[in-house]
Amino acid sequence: MANCFDLDKASTYEAISTLYWQKRPNGIWTSMRCTVWCPWNALNYDSVERKAELETRRRRERLALRRLVNG
Repeated sequence: MANCFDLDKASTYEAISTLYWQKRPNGIWTSMRCTVWCPWNALNYDSVERKAELETRRRRERLALRRLVNG
């Protein structure tokens, strides 16, 4: 079942948790964006300012993952 939840929104995690406890699935499949983790980003984020921007985006992705895991 694909629901396309927006993992950038804090309210999403409560919705996922509620749905999980209602449906009791065997597992949950999620996919984080690869854009900030792709090795090719070294080419796109080559200046100090751009590297700081990339790290900010990566922090946001790590926060989303922690929210998902800690539910």
